[in-house]
Amino acid sequence: TRVGLWTWRLCLWSCGQLPLMLRVHLLATHHPVMLTLRVQNDIGTADFMDFLYRHFLSSSNKARAAQLAMRDLRERCPHPFYWAPFMLVGHVNQP
Repeated sequence: TRVGLWTWRLCLWSCGQLPLMLRVHLLATHHPVMLTLRVQNDIGTADFMDFLYRHFLSSSNKARAAQLAMRDLRERCPHPFYWAPFMLVGHVNQP
């Protein structure tokens, strides 16, 4: 099964804009990208990705899967440090 969702960890942002490589990827592939906006706790990231792919495989809606994964992670780890840095960008309605 082809997922069509990329995951990237971006620790450094250039003047608050997406790095060139990410912009090129989004234009070339039209696949959405799940980003973390800072260095993230490994346990929180592992839990989030587990929740994300579990929800995505059951519904194949990327935006809804991300929303449910954040909800699940907030229930497990309520502090924003764990769930706030994740962001889905790109064409999320594309198959």
